[in-house]
Amino acid sequence: MIYSDNSQHGGQIMVKELILFRHAKAEDISDSRIDDSRALTPKGVSQLTASLPALQLFIKADKNMLIWTSPMRRAVQTAEIIAAQFKMSNIVHFDFIGDGDFSRLADELAQISSCHYLIIVGHQPYLSDWSERIGDCRLPFGKASAASFKLSAASPPAGQLQWFLQAKVMKNLAVKPV
Repeated sequence: MIYSDNSQHGGQIMVKELILFRHAKAEDISDSRIDDSRALTPKGVSQLTASLPALQLFIKADKNMLIWTSPMRRAVQTAEIIAAQFKMSNIVHFDFIGDGDFSRLADELAQISSCHYLIIVGHQPYLSDWSERIGDCRLPFGKASAASFKLSAASPPAGQLQWFLQAKVMKNLAVKPV
């Protein structure tokens, strides 16, 4: 939860949960490929798609849900797949997510007026750095893993870890159609 000193918000909760999500498996770095343009591999897409139904056990889709992503191709593709899972269409791209700029994260979080869930799709080592700064726990974000924090302060962001799931665990938790 984010509480604001700003009188326009009257001390109300701004963000209930902040979810940090690492992009799925992407193409390898090569001399001919710019890092920003690396796409998800077919295996990465498949693994992500198989694991996402488990997120619905922890996140209830609702109108007050936001998805922010790094502008790097693999993160954007991951965010698009997550958005489709939750039937959302609006994804916001921020350079600071790709750069790991924590102070910009704090500034942008402070601007949110109301949000139940904010999912941020990003990269290592920044997600581990941010989890340590937000919740005092350095998490080993594997590809397509996620962590949720219940926020208690916006500037700087601080909160308590609610859950942390690696992709393999999410896949095992995913509800199979009957």
